[in-house]
Amino acid sequence: MGERAFGVLVELATHPGETLDKDTLIERVWPDVGVSDEALSQAVHELRRALGDNPRAPSFVQTVYGRGYRFVAKVDEAESSEQVPAARPAGGVHWVVGVVVVVVLAGAAVGVWLVRRVDSRPEPPQRIEEVVRLPGGAFKPAISPDGRFVAVVSSDEGGYHSLFLVRRGIPNALQLTRGVDVRGPAPTFSADGNWVFFTSYRSDVRDRVLPDVWRVSVLGGRPEVLVEGASAAHQHWSGKQLVFSRPGLGGTSLVVREADGSEQEIARQGFWPRWSPDGDWIAYTTSDPEGGNGDLFVVRPNGNERRQLTRGPWQFYGLAWTARGEGVVFAAAREGPFQLWWVSKDGGLPVRLTVGAGEDSGPVVTPDGSSLLFVSGHMQGNLHVADGPQAPWRRVSGGGELLSVALDSAASQVAVVRRQIGGEGVLAVASSRGEREVTVAGVAAVRARWTPDGRALLVAGVPAGGEARALLQVEWPSGAVHTLVPACGCDWPDVRGDTLVFLRQEEEGMALVVRNLGSAREQMLLRRREIAAPRLSPDTRLVAWSGFLRTADEASAGIWVAPVDGSGEPRRLAADGAWPVWEGTESLLFVRGANGNSLWRVAVKDGEMVHLRSLDKGFPTVALDAVPGRSLAVGVHVDAPAVFAFHGLRLPP
Repeated sequence: MGERAFGVLVELATHPGETLDKDTLIERVWPDVGVSDEALSQAVHELRRALGDNPRAPSFVQTVYGRGYRFVAKVDEAESSEQVPAARPAGGVHWVVGVVVVVVLAGAAVGVWLVRRVDSRPEPPQRIEEVVRLPGGAFKPAISPDGRFVAVVSSDEGGYHSLFLVRRGIPNALQLTRGVDVRGPAPTFSADGNWVFFTSYRSDVRDRVLPDVWRVSVLGGRPEVLVEGASAAHQHWSGKQLVFSRPGLGGTSLVVREADGSEQEIARQGFWPRWSPDGDWIAYTTSDPEGGNGDLFVVRPNGNERRQLTRGPWQFYGLAWTARGEGVVFAAAREGPFQLWWVSKDGGLPVRLTVGAGEDSGPVVTPDGSSLLFVSGHMQGNLHVADGPQAPWRRVSGGGELLSVALDSAASQVAVVRRQIGGEGVLAVASSRGEREVTVAGVAAVRARWTPDGRALLVAGVPAGGEARALLQVEWPSGAVHTLVPACGCDWPDVRGDTLVFLRQEEEGMALVVRNLGSAREQMLLRRREIAAPRLSPDTRLVAWSGFLRTADEASAGIWVAPVDGSGEPRRLAADGAWPVWEGTESLLFVRGANGNSLWRVAVKDGEMVHLRSLDKGFPTVALDAVPGRSLAVGVHVDAPAVFAFHGLRLPP
C-alpha cells in the first residue's frame, strides 16, 4: 500500500478499539500538508483494498459515521529483546520536524522550508534568491557544466514556449529558439556546454503526436533535430553516450545511445533520465511528466543493478543528482502540490525539502553543489468563450487550475471547476459574457456538466460532510444537492433523461459505466487504461469518449464511439484528440495537436475529419465545451513561475 494508507494503518492499529476522528488522523498522517477529508477517505479505501476489508462488514477498519474510523481487529503486541527499527511512512507519523522558515520574495510566496529528520538531514539554506523572472514565466531550468549559464523555458511574444539563456548579473535573456514549441521534460546542456538539448512535439503522417530531441547552440542560430521519436535527452560527461526516452506501442522506454549510433534499451518504462556526475548511474522515473503516477529508480548504464528509491504512487516533475552523486533531488506530488524531496541512491526514506502554498518543481543542483535551483509558481487557468466557431475569444474568468468547463444549452452560463493550490476543486457558475461569477457551496468538485434543461449541474465531487467522491445533482441557482450515485469514486459524468454515463476507477484501469437512474441498473461498457470525457449523443444511442492528448497507452488514444446498450464494438474515429462534443447525432467536435490548440470535426459515420479553427497558439487547452453553431468555451493554462535558488544548502551525504 502507499505511504499515506500505511500511515493511517499505523495510527489506527496503535489505538485499537478507539474512534479516531478525521481531524486527528489528518493531523498525524499529514502533519505538514493541508489536505481535505477526501485524501483521508482515499487512503482508507486503499488500506481496505490492501487488507481485503469490506466497509459494510469490516474486519479491520470500521467507519464511525460523522466522527472517524476505528480499528476493530484484534491486536497482539509482540515483545522482543532485539531493538528493531520501525518503518515510518513519508506521511510523517512520529517524525521530527526540523527548521521552519517562511520566505516571501518579489511578491511571490516561495513557501515554507521544512526538513524531516531521518538518519541525517539537509541543513537549511543560508539564503534564498530569485534567479530568473521573465514576462512569460520561467520554468524547466538547466545549468551549464561550468555553472555560469542557466537555460529556461518561457512563453515568447509569438505564443511559443521558447528557450532562453540567462547569465547571473545580466538583466537581459538571450532567446535561443523561435517558432519551435519547447515541450516535455526540462532541457539539458551538452557535456561541453556548447549546446542545449530540448524536446518538441510533432504529428506524424498517421496524426500521432510524437516527440523529437532537438539541439541549439548557446550562441543562438537555427535549431536542428538530433534524435527523432525521442525526448528528454541527457549526455554523459564524456560526451560519448546519450540517454533519452523513446515512446512506442508498449510504453515509453529508456535508451542509451553510443557514439557509434548503437543503442541499448535499459528500461521498458522511463522518463526524465539523468546521468550521475560520475556517469556510473542513470536516475529516471516511471511517472510521465505529462500526467501519470510512478516511482524513482536508478540503474547502471548497461541496464544492470536497478534500484527502486520510492514507493508510490507519486507524480514526478523533475529530478537532479547531487553534485557528488550521493542521491537525487526530485519534485513530486501526491495529494497536494508539487514539492522538493531528497533520497539517497542507496535507498531509504525520502526527505522532504519544501512545503508551502506554491508548486515547487524542476530542481537542478549547481556543479559545485552549493545551490539548488528550482521553479516556484502555479498554473493560472483562464476561461475563454467565443460566440461561434470562427468568432474571436473573450476572457471570461481566471484563477486556479481548471479541471472542467461546461456551457448550458442556451450558451448563457458556463460552469467551471478550479482547484486552488493544494486544495479542493471549487465549483462556480459565471455568465458567458463574464459579468458575474457565483461559487456553488456544499460540494468539493472535480468535474461538472449541465443537465440538458440547464436547471441543474451534474457533479463528480464530495458533498459537504461526505467521505468519498460521489455523483451529485446540484440544483441551480438554489444550490440544493442530491446524491445520484453515492461513494463511487466516479468521474466525468454526463446525463440525458434517465441515462447516466460516468467513469469509475478500478484496479485494472478506468471503466465506462452506463446507469439507468430510474432502475439504478448499471452496465460496464468497457475498460481502458485511460479514458476521459464521455458524452452521450442527443438521442442517447451512442456514447463518445477520448483518451488524453498525450496518452501513454496507444490502445486508449483518440476519439471513440460505442452503442450505449453494448450491442456493438467501440469504433475509433480519430487517432488522437480529446474532449469530444456532439454536433447533433452525425458528428463530433474535438481538439487535437500536441497542445490541443486546434478544433476539428469528425463524422461519426465514416471518420472524415475537417479542421475548423486554431485555438490559443502556444497555450495548452485543458478543457472544451460547446453549444454547436452558437458558442465555444475553452480552458487554457498559462503559467508565470520564476526560478529561485537555495544557496548554501548542504544535502545529506
